[in-house]
Amino acid sequence: MAPRLVDYRDSLDFIWEEAVYTEARLASDARAQHLAARFADFLSTLDAVRTGQYAAWRAEVVAQAAVDAADDTLDDAVLGAGKALDAAVDGDHDDPRWTRYFSQATPKKVASMGLDAELKVVRTWPDSLKTESEKSVRAHAAPLAEAVAQGNAAVTQREAAQARRRDFMARDKARLIDAFNDLRVDVHADLSKMIVGHKLDRAWPDRFFRHGTNTKPAAPAPPPGG
Repeated sequence: MAPRLVDYRDSLDFIWEEAVYTEARLASDARAQHLAARFADFLSTLDAVRTGQYAAWRAEVVAQAAVDAADDTLDDAVLGAGKALDAAVDGDHDDPRWTRYFSQATPKKVASMGLDAELKVVRTWPDSLKTESEKSVRAHAAPLAEAVAQGNAAVTQREAAQARRRDFMARDKARLIDAFNDLRVDVHADLSKMIVGHKLDRAWPDRFFRHGTNTKPAAPAPPPGG
């Protein structure tokens, strides 16, 4: 019986364990130890792919940090503009100039939004703030414009990092798993060819592969959206 196939959803750590196990079992049997080197070579390849995986994960974590930093900066800019505008309209939240910016939510509620949603609300505010009559209100146009630009850049960085991770999973990891499954099947076939010459039980090749169902540790979830 051929060894079970590794699934694309299986983690690289799980694949590493499978490869190490089979390498060790092969090395422990004089009749099969000449095949162990094939798994040692595979493990070297796996280490290189795992380095690529951590690079993709790191890029995504770094991008999320940029999103969180940009979100904080934008929140501060929104709250500052809201405070200045509140003073300009003497606290009258029915004033058309107030409802121009805060018709749907208070400054605190706008600031509590995730970065993507908040950007959609405030993206056009800097140009409008530039035209307000009070200097104290106009002064918030530039900081808010900078915060919007930082937010846009952070969102773009996160999207690029997410795409990089998806590319890695669909290419590098998928190719590695295909190669590992081919290796396992090929080695099992080579072991099967030895059965007759060594007068072995037909199940002898199976002992070099771990038994049981595949475990599929969940891949680390992408960092939550800001």
